[in-house]
Amino acid sequence: MANEENNPASERSYWYPGRDGHTAGAVEVLRALRRFRVNDTGMRRRAQADMDMNETDLMAIRYLIRAEAIGKPASPTELTHVLDVSTAATAKLLARLVRSGHIRREPNPRDRRAQVLYATPNAHREVRATLGASHRRMLEVAENLTDAEQKVVTYFLDEMSRAIADPHAAPGSGEGVAPTP
Repeated sequence: MANEENNPASERSYWYPGRDGHTAGAVEVLRALRRFRVNDTGMRRRAQADMDMNETDLMAIRYLIRAEAIGKPASPTELTHVLDVSTAATAKLLARLVRSGHIRREPNPRDRRAQVLYATPNAHREVRATLGASHRRMLEVAENLTDAEQKVVTYFLDEMSRAIADPHAAPGSGEGVAPTP
């Protein structure tokens, strides 16, 4: 049997039975979102392989880079919460990333017993070399949308994020108002 997921002409669907014109279009939107997620996962896996690290390591480095960009130093405790891992797992991750030269630890200037974490210049270079071209292409696609299209896409993705984060949330229960195209 042909894979219905990859066959847009298929009249049957496992998740979305009855299709009127509007539902068929909605299903195509969901399929496009799924294709994006598959390709996004592939991009991240390639980055992990290129940088010789696992998903959690890359997430930690990206988080530290974002924290630095907004001038908010990150602590091991904060990283534990953000990554949703145990304290022991964070300790192993930090030791591994310090050994590999991707992060550095410094005493917290406000509390010398605590630490502040930073991505090293080498980590910044590796992330840019590995993900920079993909991120430039993604930005170009987003910049090619009109202002109205950007608002609609943002609303849609935020609502999809809420739908996934809280399986009991009603559609459209987000705080924003749906923009009109």
